[in-house]
Amino acid sequence: MTVNSAVKVPFLNADLLDGKDQSAFLSTAPYEVNNSETVPANTTSDVVAACDSGDVALSGGANSLIDSTVLQETHRDLDSTWRITVRTGAASDTAQAEAYCWDRPPLRP
Repeated sequence: MTVNSAVKVPFLNADLLDGKDQSAFLSTAPYEVNNSETVPANTTSDVVAACDSGDVALSGGANSLIDSTVLQETHRDLDSTWRITVRTGAASDTAQAEAYCWDRPPLRP
């Protein structure tokens, strides 16, 4: 197919070309959320970062862990959250979970 016009064609349904509605595609920019929790010494704990309701966690991870804290697991948990599991050593730590989220309609301002 060749397009040689910039004129908008009324009633042209582009969804019929690829079979997908515009909501099936990423918005222009994913956004980041994070959540920090203090984990006592010698403790295993989960920390969760949550996207807005209806949005999807694309990726995530942990941030700002001290050397004696072990990141045991990091994964998407449900569609809209990212979960990390940490095990602290002899010192308490503030563990931070991060999620990068797909902003589905309605979009953030």
